[in-house]
Amino acid sequence: MRGKELILKSKGDYIAGDFIKPALEGTEHTLFSPADLKDKVFSFSPCLDHIEPALEAASRAYPLWSSLSQEERNRYLKKLAHIYREKSEEMAVLISREVGKPLWESQMEARALSQKIEITLRESLPLVQDTSLSSLKKGAKGKITYKSRGVFLVLGPFNFPVHLPNGHIISALATGNTVIFKASDKSPASAEKLAECFHLAGFPKGVFNLIQGGGDIAQNLMRSPLLDGLLFTGSYAVGKSIQRYMADWPQKILALEMGGKNSSLVWKDADIKNAVYEVLKGAYLTSGQRCSACSRLILHKEIKEKFLESFLSLSKKLSMGHWRDSPFMGPVIDEKAVKRWEAVKKEVEKEKARWLMLGEHLSHLNGHYVSPSLVEPREFLSSSFYQNEELFLPFLVLYVVEEEEEAVSLINQSGYGLCLSVFSQGEELAKRIFQNSKVGVFHWNLSTNGASSRLPFGGLGKSGNDRPAGLFSVYTCTTPVAWMQKDFSTEEDTFFDKRFFQD
Repeated sequence: MRGKELILKSKGDYIAGDFIKPALEGTEHTLFSPADLKDKVFSFSPCLDHIEPALEAASRAYPLWSSLSQEERNRYLKKLAHIYREKSEEMAVLISREVGKPLWESQMEARALSQKIEITLRESLPLVQDTSLSSLKKGAKGKITYKSRGVFLVLGPFNFPVHLPNGHIISALATGNTVIFKASDKSPASAEKLAECFHLAGFPKGVFNLIQGGGDIAQNLMRSPLLDGLLFTGSYAVGKSIQRYMADWPQKILALEMGGKNSSLVWKDADIKNAVYEVLKGAYLTSGQRCSACSRLILHKEIKEKFLESFLSLSKKLSMGHWRDSPFMGPVIDEKAVKRWEAVKKEVEKEKARWLMLGEHLSHLNGHYVSPSLVEPREFLSSSFYQNEELFLPFLVLYVVEEEEEAVSLINQSGYGLCLSVFSQGEELAKRIFQNSKVGVFHWNLSTNGASSRLPFGGLGKSGNDRPAGLFSVYTCTTPVAWMQKDFSTEEDTFFDKRFFQD
């Protein structure tokens, strides 16, 4: 039997090295676990009055932090990695309570925090080291050097409430910037735990700041002249609204990670057993709430029946339940997600598509649980919401093809361009599909899920604005500068001809 969980009360926003509560108590927001609606996880009070102090703290800290040597900044980050490892289990439990993930999955996320620091220091930072050049022009030499930008705002999602924002935060700090983190209002508790780790690591005041709240907090932060850049992870709709809002400040760097409508193509020569397990992982891990989730399954006609027999059998056996019971799947994030599932179900029925596996809202589990679905439309419709838009649900759409060109057309039709998986023993086929598909992440015989921090991560089209995260996040956090110099010399300058001067 599960014991009663502790109700957490917010310490306040983290600004200039201290947790600060609002001077006047405002509206208190209470968060209940999607895994158990009786579990009151966290309560907090957003405060607009904390916006200016957070911006000013980050701005004041920037000159000192950016002037430290790389070795000095690395020492702080290595201490943070140590704290992350110490607090890993506490963080994992909090993530699971807050967003409902199975504990084993949250433990993976918590472990990734320190790993991101190690990869950034070892593999990302060398990408922005100075490059010296000689003989640029007569007597001149130069270098390509990279400068930090200033104050960054990091807007995080709920599905990986600490791992994804941590990737942006570490890249920004390692390259000499300061940060304000505004977490999703669906996952404030794990964000506060992240701030506690920074506090324990002893960073200079104002280098890292946390401010909680919703869209109004983010908008007020974005418009500040003290802000130099914004790193966002979330939906296409929100990312698009941010881009429009930021249009008045083109000098501010903007990186948008905006989700995907990802496909898995299983060709006729695929290893069926491997493909089945990888597509299961892609479609239903985290209850489909990953930007890299597989939501479109494209099967070659010759292997359709064999693949589906195994896939449906295993899908129906996937365990679902409370995070402490180590299931494969937990709940979706909130009631709004459940209602989205119900709306999608109605649209499927209106289109007269064929249910191969009809999911259910498992209300008896006292949480927001939705079981896996697989549907086969009669045809592809560009007007169909569930066929074209990211759902963040355990919901998979099946298409059957015979020709390579059909598959490529389906892959590119949604307008998103994040992840694609191709299952085939043929390398030439994989290369052709890669060449003709519009995606930023390509996996051959692997699930769409499971990106590596040692590679860039970003998408095309509606999935992003060509500012990849992962290994390449350091490029967004810096600006390249051309440095050219000429040593003092007694040589006569030959540029100026005598005719340029008048007696």
